[in-house]
Amino acid sequence: ADVADEAQVMAMFGALDAGLGTLSALVNNAGILFQQANIEQLTAERINQVLGTNVTGYFLCCREAVKRMALRYGGRGGAIVNVSSAASRLGAAGEYVDYAASKGAVDTLTIGLSR
Repeated sequence: ADVADEAQVMAMFGALDAGLGTLSALVNNAGILFQQANIEQLTAERINQVLGTNVTGYFLCCREAVKRMALRYGGRGGAIVNVSSAASRLGAAGEYVDYAASKGAVDTLTIGLSR
């Protein structure tokens, strides 16, 4: 599934529900980056594509996993692993600052969701 597309995420989790039964873990590992570029070379289209997959996709998958795993929804609990990057702390200056920013958002999502 293209995790940046909410309809595809919903279809993917629907297929998991039908084929696998109880969900107990999610690993968010999807990520995209493009050719190295300075900030002045970045377009809104590129930035939005990176954020769509690397941030929105993680949010959507976490949302659907929580609906299935959380005790408050009748689930049995579970674990979510969000794969990030050292670039979130280092900034990837002059290379992939859009990617680094997206992974910073993943770090924040992970902390907030775990609390």
